[in-house]
Amino acid sequence: MIDELDRCRPTYAVKLLEEIKHLFDVSGIVFILALHGEQLGHSVSGAYGAGFDGRAYLRRFIDREYRLAQPNLTPLLKRLCANSAISDMALSRPQMAISQARDLTPPLPELLAEYMRVYGLSTRDAFELIDIIPTSIAILERQHTLHAEYFLPLAIGLLKGLPAGKLPEPQNETSWVYVPNWSYANDATEISFADIAAAIQKAASLPDDRQQTDRAQLRSDYVARLVYQSRVHQTEEQPFWTIYGYPRLLGTVARFTNPQLDSHRPAD
Repeated sequence: MIDELDRCRPTYAVKLLEEIKHLFDVSGIVFILALHGEQLGHSVSGAYGAGFDGRAYLRRFIDREYRLAQPNLTPLLKRLCANSAISDMALSRPQMAISQARDLTPPLPELLAEYMRVYGLSTRDAFELIDIIPTSIAILERQHTLHAEYFLPLAIGLLKGLPAGKLPEPQNETSWVYVPNWSYANDATEISFADIAAAIQKAASLPDDRQQTDRAQLRSDYVARLVYQSRVHQTEEQPFWTIYGYPRLLGTVARFTNPQLDSHRPAD
């Protein structure tokens, strides 16, 4: 059995494959390679040149592939939240609907698991995401909470290496939607994870004189009111607890490191 070949240097991975290939025809010997096929294909392409088909090359060595099912991240996140003392109240969020179930507020671990799935995070990323949340909360003033619908996409963007304040693109679809309950017209408009984060960011970027005139163009009055609440507390250095301060907050959190994470992360 050969594990984590995709994490080796491309030249080493190619050399090892070429060497074990001489043993493929020996009776009674079976090689099992545990690896990220797509990543190893990129490594092979890097070794031979950008135009080289790494995946086709790997098929010379692999007779049969078996893809592991995606794990259910909720049990892991429940344990990580408990270990980090992160409660359901740590992140505020509007009402939600899952499929046809209205007015549902799922526990925080389930919400985090769905965000991770939608934005394509791996099991390893759960450890870093949970490390970011309590660190962020600790930096805030005690009476304030973070708005999950905007903070989580920005935190995921940080994990993906995006610039501060840049929202990531969803990788998978979801039937989960927010149903914001601050609607002056009692209009329970459903809005997706990505759309509510983008609406908040768009509204926050409007100048003061357009806040009122552009309110009707926002996806929901929930967004307008949330932005207004942060805007009235605006200063030259945005307070961490306002939505304007989230990029600076995450930039501060990014300077903290937890060496223990490497010893506790599971293989994907």
